[in-house]
Amino acid sequence: MEYGRSYTQYQIKKRGTARRLTREFYLNASLGLLKGKTIDIGCGPGELLRKLPKGSIGLEINRITVAHGHSMGLNIQHYNPQKDRYQLCGLEPGQYESLILSHVLEHLENPEQVLRTLLRSARRLEVKRVVVIVPGKKGFFFDPTHKTFIRPIFFKKIKLEVSEGFKLVRQRYFPVDIKFLERLFTYLELQVVYDKKIR
Repeated sequence: MEYGRSYTQYQIKKRGTARRLTREFYLNASLGLLKGKTIDIGCGPGELLRKLPKGSIGLEINRITVAHGHSMGLNIQHYNPQKDRYQLCGLEPGQYESLILSHVLEHLENPEQVLRTLLRSARRLEVKRVVVIVPGKKGFFFDPTHKTFIRPIFFKKIKLEVSEGFKLVRQRYFPVDIKFLERLFTYLELQVVYDKKIR
């Protein structure tokens, strides 16, 4: 599946009230992990962005999705990770308190390198909190665009518990913090929170 019009439709399609309420539940949980104005990388059609404080920004690689976000009045910019190399060069320091990567790392072949670079970029931008959300095992295999399965041990294995001025302060499964459910429940996700280290 390419990141074009079909993927945008896949992201925004609705399947009734139950699905919308479930999606709101997950979005509100993500929102509760963030502080202040936020950089939402891989923001998709902007479902979380519309809930974030004014002045937040979404970065998205799919131009069709960016256009959809603009039509909704959202502050979404087209993002080219190959050109920027996750340096976030177009953003000014001191403008954002949080950065979130929600269901992004699993789409990459080099997630450890990307996360380390983004932590470094977040430090430069004076961000205080970085949130990473990835799917559990069943959710990972649900989407054919997923490339790397990320377990809790991933962050320890590659020495990313403390990195680039940030410390991993929270790691849990949501909505129920029971690991074995990742094999049974498609929508179980792993939430990881980094906070800026205080010297």
